[in-house]
Amino acid sequence: MMVGAVCTFEGCGKDAVAKGLCWGHYGQQRRGTPLHPLGRFRGGPPKVRRTPPECSFEGCHRPNRGGGLCDGHRRQRDRRKPLRPLGLPRGRPRRVALERGDALRAP
Repeated sequence: MMVGAVCTFEGCGKDAVAKGLCWGHYGQQRRGTPLHPLGRFRGGPPKVRRTPPECSFEGCHRPNRGGGLCDGHRRQRDRRKPLRPLGLPRGRPRRVALERGDALRAP
């Protein structure tokens, strides 16, 4: 193989690895099939990725991982804990206190 060699199949442009062909075209030649352009996907058009439904806990936008809940809320349920927003401390959050106008003491 020559350094910087390009596949000799017209319009391919991939790096040549054997007999002047890329892996895909070399495989076609070894199988004895006529050389043809390589497709992006096997078996048809590209698959459409659908977005998973969101967690059913109000205000949580994480993906649903089963049972209608995200991983964090499902873990809370499995531990028989009351469901609460994720990532918040167990006491009254500082952000909520600020929204309510409560005076905060300096630590």
